[in-house]
Amino acid sequence: IAHHPGNERFRTLVSSRADESYCTAYSASEKRAVAEEIVKHINTLDPPGRFLKREGRGQVSRGLNGPWEELSEREAIKKTCQALRDCNRQDRAGYAIGVVAPSD
Repeated sequence: IAHHPGNERFRTLVSSRADESYCTAYSASEKRAVAEEIVKHINTLDPPGRFLKREGRGQVSRGLNGPWEELSEREAIKKTCQALRDCNRQDRAGYAIGVVAPSD
């Protein structure tokens, strides 16, 4: 799943928007605005991107086969905010290494 083109695109967008000052200098509303910008960008692609999660609580399925359900906009923004925070963690230093940024 980590190598799915949509997930790679998401990581490059997050990496391109988050810098060292994101976690320390941005206000909560600025952080949310960055996350909303990323979600909006993904939703306006042609075809539009989606934020998905495993359906149900067990999440026993593996691989790309479902069942999947689409996240609400609020959940997608929350997920993006978390990815922006994680981007600056030392243990995530290779977050988007080797992934080419999309031209859009």
